Amino acid sequence: MKLFFNELQEIEGIIQNEELSVILDFDGTLTALRKRPSAVRLSKGMRRALKRLAQNKRARVAVLSGRGLEFLRKRVDVKGVKLVGEHGATLMPRGADRRGKSAIKEAKPVVKKIAKKYSGVWIESKQHGFTLHYRRLNEHKGRKLEQEVLGALNELECRSHLKVMQGKKVVETVSKYAWDKGQAVRALIRKRGKKRVPIFLGDDVTDEDAFAIVKKNGVAILVSNVERKSKAEYRLRGLWEVERALLWIARIIR
Repeated sequence: MKLFFNELQEIEGIIQNEELSVILDFDGTLTALRKRPSAVRLSKGMRRALKRLAQNKRARVAVLSGRGLEFLRKRVDVKGVKLVGEHGATLMPRGADRRGKSAIKEAKPVVKKIAKKYSGVWIESKQHGFTLHYRRLNEHKGRKLEQEVLGALNELECRSHLKVMQGKKVVETVSKYAWDKGQAVRALIRKRGKKRVPIFLGDDVTDEDAFAIVKKNGVAILVSNVERKSKAEYRLRGLWEVERALLWIARIIR
């Protein structure tokens, strides 16, 4: 995988003179991961970089996160930035997920009962699912909780209507029929009208669907301080490089 700032000439050739659709994950991409998921905030520098890019007429900017839409509205108050929650499920037409919502209603109390046995564990409720956060647990307790939750979910009659995803000390339980980030990226690009070159930045396994879509004719960027297997072609080593990259993109297309 190529380091983003080692390939500026190559990337400039892809985006220069083009209209862009810049789509970013939130946790781990725009903000640092915290033991308390509710404690995350955009830094002043990141907010400034997002604002500068969003003000550019040749760029359309969106934040695409697993977080709920209300949470994002409170954390990303940057004019011109579109917010999409629950991995893209908030873009789905109304009434498109009745079976999935019924399964989520059945599964949530089961996970909640298990979570009560552990201190420092938090469940985030969403329209199309829920997320179990356990960043405060050590590795041993985290694995134990994970196994218990996954085992309990697998025993449910409604399991065939659920999609269970594991991330960085989170277990996300969503409707099987809810969109993933790849489908959301397709919709965001289509919604923008004219053809735009997509750029996607993300740090987690749930971002891989988006990387697969974007790399075909755009720029797929993994945010990670270590190289790992990914469908992304380029890598930024941390939040400080994300901020620099956004400012660089804004400057190149002005």
